Amino acid sequence: MLATVLPVNGLRSNGSRYLFLSSLVKIFFFLHRNAWKNKQFSRRHTKVPTLLQGLLVCSKCGYAVYRSSTRTSRRKLYYYRCLGSDDYRYPNGRVCTNRPIRQDYLDELVWRHVIQLFENPDLIHKEIKRRIQEARNSNPTRIRKE
Repeated sequence: MLATVLPVNGLRSNGSRYLFLSSLVKIFFFLHRNAWKNKQFSRRHTKVPTLLQGLLVCSKCGYAVYRSSTRTSRRKLYYYRCLGSDDYRYPNGRVCTNRPIRQDYLDELVWRHVIQLFENPDLIHKEIKRRIQEARNSNPTRIRKE
């Protein structure tokens, strides 16, 4: 039995309240440390952000595209790669035959196109009108069934 603690409200205590609070403090510090670790090492803690990160979808299979890297003798190269093209992810092997695309080439191509769009605001206006019209004419239930 633990040493008795001085009574607070006129009743004797065996120290269980102290042990309870002490364990709560330990749990708090454990969770606080893990939250800090999770923030430091999360997947969103990207060291080198990319222009199209999280925006690309494979045109063949519809899976998301993620960034992977490889090292050459001179530098590290980044690629955009389809999730469906990974053999190890699926029991029957890959479901997509798309090849990885160099990140620097695709980002440069897209960035040049974005700059061209900003230089010509009429194109942006026409595209917005087209998308509004397309949204009005589309039937979401039919699209899901296809």
